Amino acid sequence: MCLYQNNLHDTLNAKIYLEEMKRKYSGDELTLISRESMGEEVNWGLFKPTIESEMPEIVLPEKYALRNNYPNPFNPMTTIEYDLPEDTKVTLIVYDIIGKEVTRLVNSSKPAGYYKAIWDGKNKSGNFVSSGVYIYRVQAGSFTQTRKMVFIR
Repeated sequence: MCLYQNNLHDTLNAKIYLEEMKRKYSGDELTLISRESMGEEVNWGLFKPTIESEMPEIVLPEKYALRNNYPNPFNPMTTIEYDLPEDTKVTLIVYDIIGKEVTRLVNSSKPAGYYKAIWDGKNKSGNFVSSGVYIYRVQAGSFTQTRKMVFIR
């Protein structure tokens, strides 16, 4: 049974998330399956072994979803999760309260699966933004959803 499958663009984020999952499933036996491409992109999944089969089964989401970020409010970083039931082009953008784009966290085609992006409170130029309310929006195919988050410096 697949607990989580993700694409992350650096090994630091993958290690951070793996530690979260180890804490969350501390009593369970987990198998980590990963693939590195050109030394940067990590495509990995966490699996819980099943008695029926030695090969883990990848469970895909049934519908699109954008989850609440956590922690919220946050400092210095927050995690945004989203689900894709099919392969699609995805954009995940953070906006300030007046609707100006702050940063683009995701802008690529993704296979179906469960994903997360981590925002470190920085804008496109790499500078920390000011404290306040920010909006994040995912667009995947015809699915679009928006949520609010609070950054505290």
